[in-house]
Amino acid sequence: MKRQFVILFYLLLSSAAIAQQQNWTACSWEVALKSTQPDTIRSITLAKNKLDSVPNELARFTNLEYLDLGRNYLERLPDFFGSMQQLKSLDLSRNKFQIFPLVITRIPSVERLVVNRNQFDRLPESIEALQNLKYIDLWDTPVSIFPEGFYKLKSLEKVDLSGNRYSPKFQEKMKERLPRVQIVFDAPCDCLD
Repeated sequence: MKRQFVILFYLLLSSAAIAQQQNWTACSWEVALKSTQPDTIRSITLAKNKLDSVPNELARFTNLEYLDLGRNYLERLPDFFGSMQQLKSLDLSRNKFQIFPLVITRIPSVERLVVNRNQFDRLPESIEALQNLKYIDLWDTPVSIFPEGFYKLKSLEKVDLSGNRYSPKFQEKMKERLPRVQIVFDAPCDCLD
């Protein structure tokens, strides 16, 4: 009986740990910096910190799976981002990117990319390297140029393009090119073709 209780208790703890990993309970930057073992930290949030550059200390956290840099004033990402090869979810929403950060395309593990409310108007051809990308949020980011590499993303499941006004012709063409992908559009207009 005791053994069964111990096994049941262990299973419950394991289930909670797995659920927590999938929800990526993020560690605050202050707590992360105090860590003596940065390679054990899997998620960090630096959201709403009024950052205009990414702290160099972030390079120490080589096993990050989730990183939230949303709601800052970032215009570029440092080159060390390319070495974050475990990163699965990256939030860069509400920043000041005028050009899509190319260093992201050197992180093939990215599955979820939130880049809404930025100012770039095109995706790079090299986005094709993100073959594990399942979800990209471009809400209210005026992207009008989608390169051929974007249509070659085999894992893509959902694209959020709401907040942008695309013509009916553009929307239909996008749906034809990505038939198995859920694409979220606003009502069509004769704006972006």
